[in-house]
Amino acid sequence: MYTTHAGYSFVAKVIPGHEQKVIDTLEALNSNTGVNNKLPLAKCSTTLFVSSLIIPQQDYHGETLPASLLFLSTYSGPLKTHLNELVTNCKEGLRELFINCKDFPTEALTSDTGLLKYMKKHRHPDTFYTGMQYITHTDIEREDQLRTFIESIIDQEQTKAGFYKLSGIELHTKIQEAVKNEPRFQWTQKVWKRTFFDWWALYGSLVRFLLLFIGGLLGASYGFGKLTNSSLIIGLTMNLGIIIAFLAFIIVSFRINEKKQHFVAPRQPDEKVRKIFETQTYPVINKMTVGGPLKKGWIRPVFQFIVLRLATIARGFLYIPTVASARWLRMDGGKRFIFNSNFGNLSESYVRDFIDSKKRARSINLIYGQGEGYPLTKWARNEGAITNPEGFINDVHLMDHPIQLWYWPYQHLSIDNIINNRKIYLGLNGNMNENDSKNWLKLL
Repeated sequence: MYTTHAGYSFVAKVIPGHEQKVIDTLEALNSNTGVNNKLPLAKCSTTLFVSSLIIPQQDYHGETLPASLLFLSTYSGPLKTHLNELVTNCKEGLRELFINCKDFPTEALTSDTGLLKYMKKHRHPDTFYTGMQYITHTDIEREDQLRTFIESIIDQEQTKAGFYKLSGIELHTKIQEAVKNEPRFQWTQKVWKRTFFDWWALYGSLVRFLLLFIGGLLGASYGFGKLTNSSLIIGLTMNLGIIIAFLAFIIVSFRINEKKQHFVAPRQPDEKVRKIFETQTYPVINKMTVGGPLKKGWIRPVFQFIVLRLATIARGFLYIPTVASARWLRMDGGKRFIFNSNFGNLSESYVRDFIDSKKRARSINLIYGQGEGYPLTKWARNEGAITNPEGFINDVHLMDHPIQLWYWPYQHLSIDNIINNRKIYLGLNGNMNENDSKNWLKLL
């Protein structure tokens, strides 16, 4: 068993004319989110976030991209467990929602197995990121309770004479004893350690890629040597040359496309922007889904596919401040791009966080620069949001879509709170010197 986070992304085309039915259903299911009797997501112990919305019909350079339903969850542990929980607990709401999709089978209306099969069929590949790895739904709750309890112990100690004469080690020891004697915190006596399965779930894709790449390269080089009666080194050199030539072709083709005339999003009407902000004003954690067609040209979806695949392989090394979880989706054969995020901040400040430094703006250019309306880039990473930050903001406002259903059970906790609570738990037991004890107490 492992606790690594991942994203389940359900994507299905909506029956034409049923778009408003989908919106009405989502808004009804969003009432009493988590404890809604048709979609009681709070019963699903693997579920951390859920965003569900309709991406409207959009134009891709003369081609109509159909309206699609997205059901996006962030979960911990195996996907099989997560989907089984969703079907077991939320089947009524899911059926009411999915029945508006084009290929929803009659079997799935009455059969849990049929519903599960349908959800597996419509799982869409994504590039996923989380800022709180290895922390489960249960961990968040009980570690927050632990912090609150420890703070109450400190409050009690402060009322006693001599409190300010206590050393850091002495106060840490008192807290340890208090927690140890509290039955509901017996779980703290077992120190969490990352397992091999945790590690493999996060870094396994990188290991598999490296093994396949190296193995394939050596195999192809050996085969080339056999065919041409040459050495492995010559074969290896030839194959590396082919790879470099292919990458050069992609980069040059991309630069040629960049020089063409592309639409850049203008400033959006204030009323539209105001309506977007009204859905993203939660005090601690907010949500956002931005999506639209890519710029014209065959190279755009190809280039974006390569970038997102590399990001997926390297996801264990990514770090995005303030983001609890995020995912990137390629839809409609790569013609449409979706970004979904759960983040700590108001949306306007959050969006500007991406471009408040040239380093971050270059990364944003690389990932988002393929989108229709994005300011023009140079060699994928330069210019774009760096030289036209307002153009980037305008494009976000143009492609931002309201999320009709959103679930996050701990809306009083930011990503920093959750990570801090984990540090408090990890530092509770074990021996500390005076400096370590004081640093740990500063977490409270």
